[in-house]
Amino acid sequence: PSSRYVACGGLDNLCSIFAVPETGKEGPKNKVYCELAQHEGYLSCCRFIDDKRIITSSGDSSCILWNVEQRSPELHFND
Repeated sequence: PSSRYVACGGLDNLCSIFAVPETGKEGPKNKVYCELAQHEGYLSCCRFIDDKRIITSSGDSSCILWNVEQRSPELHFND
């Protein structure tokens, strides 16, 4: 990944993705690029595969591979 984005998740069951401003440039503070919602439990982990895809895991025993640009799931993995 290029470090253009940072992601976090938690008890709200969402993966929130924020755009990181380029070095030396001012950008909007705390502006959410997108929120990914499909899990029925808290988010335990999220990792970028590349700038266009992220995988999330949840307390609902599922993982989802997301297309960040389209803000939609590509694959669901269930226990």
